[in-house]
Amino acid sequence: MKRFLSIIILTGLVQFQLWGQCGAGETQIIFEIDSLGNFPEEISWRLIDESTENEVFSKQAGFLTSNVIRDTLCLSDNSTYRFEAYDGYGDGWGGNEYNIYYADGFVLKSGMPDNGEAGQGQSQLEEAYAFTVGERPGEDCTMPAPINVNETFSVNTALYSNSYVLDPLFDSGKEAIFQFTPSVTDNYSILLTNFASLDQGSLQLFDNCNDSNPTRISFDSTGFVNDTLQIVETLTEGSTYFVVVSNNLSSGTDGIQADLSINYSVDPINTSCANGFNLTVNGAPVSSRLYSPTPSQTPFFSLTSADSTVYESFAGPLTYNFTLASQQNIAIELEGYNEFETSFIELVKQETCLDGPETTYKRVITEGASRVFAFDNLVAGTYRLNIYLPSFPSNGSFQVSAKTFANMNTAVNQDCSTAINTNIIQTNQSYGPNDIQWISLFNGSNSGLAAPCGQDSIFTASTADVWLKAQVPSSRNLAIQTFGELYDVFTASDQALETRFSVYSGACGSLTEVYCSDKFENHQSDTLSNLNAGEEVYIRFWDRNGDDSGEIGVILSDPGALPKPQISVESFSDSLSVNFDYFSESLIFDYNVRVSADSFATFLPSFNPAVVSSMDGQLGIPGLNPATTYYIQTWSSKEGFTNSDTTVIQVKSAALTINSIADGNWSDPNIWEGSVVPPADSAVNIQHKVTINAGENFNINQVTIRGDGDSTANAGIWMNNGELFVENSVLVTTSSAIPTDSVGIFISSDGTSSSALRVGTDLIFDISDEAAGDQLQFSAINNGDSIIIDVANEFAFRHNGTDSTQSYTEPNINFQSVDLRVGGNLF
Repeated sequence: MKRFLSIIILTGLVQFQLWGQCGAGETQIIFEIDSLGNFPEEISWRLIDESTENEVFSKQAGFLTSNVIRDTLCLSDNSTYRFEAYDGYGDGWGGNEYNIYYADGFVLKSGMPDNGEAGQGQSQLEEAYAFTVGERPGEDCTMPAPINVNETFSVNTALYSNSYVLDPLFDSGKEAIFQFTPSVTDNYSILLTNFASLDQGSLQLFDNCNDSNPTRISFDSTGFVNDTLQIVETLTEGSTYFVVVSNNLSSGTDGIQADLSINYSVDPINTSCANGFNLTVNGAPVSSRLYSPTPSQTPFFSLTSADSTVYESFAGPLTYNFTLASQQNIAIELEGYNEFETSFIELVKQETCLDGPETTYKRVITEGASRVFAFDNLVAGTYRLNIYLPSFPSNGSFQVSAKTFANMNTAVNQDCSTAINTNIIQTNQSYGPNDIQWISLFNGSNSGLAAPCGQDSIFTASTADVWLKAQVPSSRNLAIQTFGELYDVFTASDQALETRFSVYSGACGSLTEVYCSDKFENHQSDTLSNLNAGEEVYIRFWDRNGDDSGEIGVILSDPGALPKPQISVESFSDSLSVNFDYFSESLIFDYNVRVSADSFATFLPSFNPAVVSSMDGQLGIPGLNPATTYYIQTWSSKEGFTNSDTTVIQVKSAALTINSIADGNWSDPNIWEGSVVPPADSAVNIQHKVTINAGENFNINQVTIRGDGDSTANAGIWMNNGELFVENSVLVTTSSAIPTDSVGIFISSDGTSSSALRVGTDLIFDISDEAAGDQLQFSAINNGDSIIIDVANEFAFRHNGTDSTQSYTEPNINFQSVDLRVGGNLF
């Protein structure tokens, strides 16, 4: 039972929930949650009575409003409860910690819950811990306290009652006994550290606890002078070990308090051929752990698949060995490997580690919970299995086994009547590697139906096939993706399952083939369109080569309507680059693109329309005129299915840029690159002193003035009684920390004459601390009829290093009797 809340006390950053005095047959248990990790608002927990499966207490996400929150419950003695820890996103508690302990401080369990999954935005159970009220694990050999790798346990031997004074197994004080069963054969470091005081005690490792004569494997008793006791040993997968923490009464205190942890000490054992783990064919799986070595600069493993994709690994390998007495078909299976990470497999026939390889096979699986690699007709001899890793793999362990094909799961859905009904993932649902449905093609037979895909002569009466069925969505579209192992096209000895499939309508016994995949690599994606909504279709899978076994991964999804194109365009003086923002391997389709220079009255050759795959994501439109307006129309299509939503945009090609090469008058062709006075539709990049004299009037598309103290003394426009019209923008900036005499715009008028600078968009003076050799200047002094400065949009002075105009003061800005007109922001 659980008593009701009586009071709440808030003290500093610790929140307590206290319950009334426990009644007879009850014990006080404290549940402490520490919020010093990431995203504490996502975590929640509940307590279940295991005898009834009823929830007796819970904390919902968002409860962790203080650094530490403690809930104290009165629970029935000798009853078993289950603590369940959840995370709202599904990616673990992120460093937030729980502690469950009795009122006297005796710790039942501590942890940072994490089930190892990356999370997909949905609440998941990260850890469950069951305990019986009143029991004190670690008191003696009948109930040692379990401890796991990468777990820290706070130990205070004063809270334990046992004292084996005469038994040479332990010291003469109190002790706590922990049980550890490694999941991986590896090098382990057992640490006792963070002592409350340097009391003398010992850390011991035994192979048994109940035996009258256990073997002490190792011990450390230097805690009197050191703050750390440590045992480093190689421990075997599946064996049970006992760790004993004890104090010595000769130290003057009957207790020792410190933190106990077990961690991997160095890299895994099996990182070389000589230390490879032995696999027994058709025997128990062997565990290994992932680790993160420093990635190499060059790949240890490289595979080129049938579609010319290169897969490389820069870390590893983990190594294994097995021997075949005769020729066998062998499947290598990885269980527990992270479904989001790529596994790289190299199988080498090599009798000894000093011999060169006789035969090499390479395989890759990029994603999915199932990792099966099938090798046909391996001849007798010794094989070395190397598993290369992603550069930064997730933590955790996985299991490796070698099996003959006869010991693999036999295909069961081998004809239309036994086709497996398959769910279709909807467009608005997120899906990933865990949603891949894996189908065995081991030990299969032929369904007896006529050979699919008339053009495929490889399929014979002995070719095994497997079947799925699904109901066509209301959209009338069905996307089929397949997954599996990839092999190296440059390794002559290698060959793997290459999935093909065909789709049928009708009923078993009267089927009509409506589609056949013409691809041959194991990873492919096809979208079928214009099917009959609600109709049941049958999908038949087989090996393209007709003789390879393995596992086929499948995802069926409803792609819905094809996406409306979302595009961005980058302009150049002679071309446009169209970028398509949508990308998905689960839905491959085409973008149709039309381009016009006259509002779609006519279209450019080769663009009426041009077709580009959604996998490419980009289309170049060459051969255009500078500073010219073009119109682009684009829509999506797939095998006759066309999205009715069309994207239409208007865009202008960039102006042709002409650089100044010397000081002089604007009208002098010798000061310009190419010895041509810039035409009105071009842009100019001015790094010299360019003058506009009385009576001169110039039009230009865009102006950039750039100070360069390395090569020129002055840069800018000096205008006296002249006019300049800039269709787009003017930018005045500097690219040097070496001061230049003058950088900017200098306008004057005298007599009865006028000057004018008209800017079609923005006029910006821009300087940064990194290139502050020049103080940019803008001078406009009217001693004549008028000076007009007309800026259609923004007129601004920017000092990027400080977001300040402090560098723009007199004499940098000098306006006298100027008619200033600004249509947008000023300064």
